[in-house]
Amino acid sequence: MSELEYLDAQWGIYVSSRFPDATRPEIEPVRRVTRTEFPEVVAECLRDAGFDAGTDPDGSFWFSSAPEQAESLAIAIYACIATYPLAPEYYQPFGEAQVGEHYDYLVNVAVPCLASLGYTSTAPPSREEYIETYNTSSMWDLYAPIAGAVANIDEWYDVVVQCPEFPN
Repeated sequence: MSELEYLDAQWGIYVSSRFPDATRPEIEPVRRVTRTEFPEVVAECLRDAGFDAGTDPDGSFWFSSAPEQAESLAIAIYACIATYPLAPEYYQPFGEAQVGEHYDYLVNVAVPCLASLGYTSTAPPSREEYIETYNTSSMWDLYAPIAGAVANIDEWYDVVVQCPEFPN
């Protein structure tokens, strides 16, 4: 996926899906960021643009505005993402080797970590089956049963901070 395709997708997610007549600004990236720094960089950019924004412990960013500013906020989100896009390695689809490495991480690190917190999930498929079903509707999702078992959002944040789905 090219950076233009990545930014096209972001425009669709944040702006054109809700505001099809919005004009897409031309943005020159300032720098590419890592997945770890992305939420804070985007939140800071949104605050600099005059919007309420911040980050959550799970590595996501949040934003809000008055209803009459919804389109302006959507365009600002896109502008911040385009100004500080993720580095290409973070939005490329995983190849078979990367999917296998992710499986190894989930089984060898995340499952024991979650068990140490008292959470269990469905048994993992074989490595080969995980690779074959990755990004399909039948893909094994270690975190889905746990998301349904936590009492509240703060508990969820504790889980994903202590046992992240991806290694940093």
